[in-house]
Parts: sequence; C-alpha cells; structure tokens
Amino acid sequence: MSDDLQDYVDLEISGFLENKNTEIHLWGNMEENWIGYFLEETQSIEDAFGSAMDNIYSIQMQHWEMRMQEMEPGAPWIIPKTEEEQTVQYGDMLIVKCFEEMDFQWNNNGSVPPHEEKETSYFTFTEQADYVPIFVEFDPENLPDEIGVSVDGECKGASVVEDTLSQICVYIIGCNGELEFELYYDNKGTGSNLNIKDYFVYNPETKLKEKMTIKVDENKDYYLVSFKANESETVPKHLSIQNFPNPFNPDIIGTTVQYSLPQETDVTITIYNIKGQLVKRIVKGMQSPGIYNVIWNGKDETGNSISNGIYFYQLSTKNKTILKKMLLVR
Repeated sequence: MSDDLQDYVDLEISGFLENKNTEIHLWGNMEENWIGYFLEETQSIEDAFGSAMDNIYSIQMQHWEMRMQEMEPGAPWIIPKTEEEQTVQYGDMLIVKCFEEMDFQWNNNGSVPPHEEKETSYFTFTEQADYVPIFVEFDPENLPDEIGVSVDGECKGASVVEDTLSQICVYIIGCNGELEFELYYDNKGTGSNLNIKDYFVYNPETKLKEKMTIKVDENKDYYLVSFKANESETVPKHLSIQNFPNPFNPDIIGTTVQYSLPQETDVTITIYNIKGQLVKRIVKGMQSPGIYNVIWNGKDETGNSISNGIYFYQLSTKNKTILKKMLLVR
C-alpha cells in the first residue's frame, strides 16, 4: 500500500461468513454490481448463477471476463474459457452487469476443481486496478504460445494462449495511441515472433469484422479481434428489415428492429400507427453496408408510451422502401 514500505505488515480484520442463502440485489440498466462469492465450494459460473444468467450481460473477474456480443438479451456469449476453466471460488469478487433489476441467491450445485491462471513467461507488464478485455480468435492451425499487446512499444497486457479463443486483460485506461499485437512461439524462437498491426475487429453496429486498428482512446467496453487467415468482411446481399420479438410488450422488453444494408446509403426507419400517422422516427442518416440493430421501447416522438395495437415500420432508401407491421401488446 506504500511504495516506501520495506517489510510486510500484518493487518487484523474481523468479519463473518455470510449465510449461503443470502439474497443479493442486482441493479439493471448495465450498472456495475460488485458482489462477492462466499460459498466454500468452487463452482462453474453458470452453475453458481443458475437462471439469473438469462438476465446478465457481462461478468468481470480479476483475470478474465465473459459477456454477450451485443447489448441485448439473447445475444451470443463471448466466453474465453473452457467449461473446466469457467470457475468461481471462495473470496472471488465479480462485477456483474444486468439488463433488468433482480434479486438472486448463489446456487449450490456441487463443486468442481479450482482453475489456476497461467502466467506469461515471455511478456511482462504491470497490472492496474481495471482493464479492458480484448478477446482474440486464432486460426487453429497457427496457435501461438502467448500473445501480448503494446502501446508505443510498452507491453500493456498479455496472456497464455490455450485455445482458439483467448482473452487479454489490457491495462490501457487513460492511455493514448494504437494497439499492436505480438505473437510469441516458444518452439520457433524469438526470431519467429509476429508483430501485427493490421487485424480484423468486430463492429457491433454493423455486425461485421472489419480490418482496422484499435485506438486506445476509443474507450470501448471490449474488443473482439480475429487473426484467422480466412477472415473477411461479409456484406449483406439484400436490403431487408425485421423486428423481434413480435408481438412485444414494451413494459417488459422493447422490440429490436434489425435491418441489412448491402451498400452505403441514406436510410430512414419510421414507425406509423394504423391511421398512417407518424409515431416515431428511429433511424435517419447515411450508413455503411452491414447489419444493424435498433431497439424501440414503444414510445412516440414526445417520449409518451403508446397504446396497444398494430403499428407499421418502414425502411426507406433512395432506391427502395420496405413496409412491415408489428403488434404491441401490454
């Protein structure tokens, strides 16, 4: 706790062990919930949280994190660990973000062996109080032993590669510059290491992996990077639009309007009532090709909740217009 401290100091702290059935309150709307795991048994994350997993967006721990790929219920999970490695054990602190407010109790479904994190031998870096997770996809035919991330030549995080999906805890909060990756191959010697400046990065807005570099000051929650040899950007072939769920109850969850653009275009998406009157304009502007999601919460232009019934949503571009209907039921 002090840079001038020469010897270790013992701190006496009194406390008590919480009852296993203690109820924990979790706030929604992506607020950070700091919670401790106080069961004596080591469990897998999914067993420990049980049915509460359906309402969780991300779980961050000291050395790794799991999260949904998009900020919407039902999106695919990014999990950089095998089932045997996804463990939580006595004394762990977790930062959990939820879609909705809820109460839960730690489940007690037996125990599994604890998993110890492997430390890098080639890369060295300084841990800080918080990190940004970078998930990296590798070609199964070209797995390095370790991967490191640097800014201006200084290593900001590294990890041992154990599978085709790995995670690096990168300590770049407050930094500036561009990220550079280095792949370390123990059996090839240091002369065969690869410094990578160009890579594919997943864009949650377009749902495409785009060739770009990561600028540290972007302040993103996470990054999904691919080093796969056959990775390429996939552009939709047709203009389309749909919504889900349909019917939907905005008091429980809004409806997601998903649309695909095969080329860059000026696009407008508008919602009308059954009389043809404007209810809400949810998209307007020039957009690049890709697949987009926008959530409508059942409110009009003035922010007022609208009544039950059939509504129409219209996607308009310079060359084409698509009209579909949805049902709002409370």
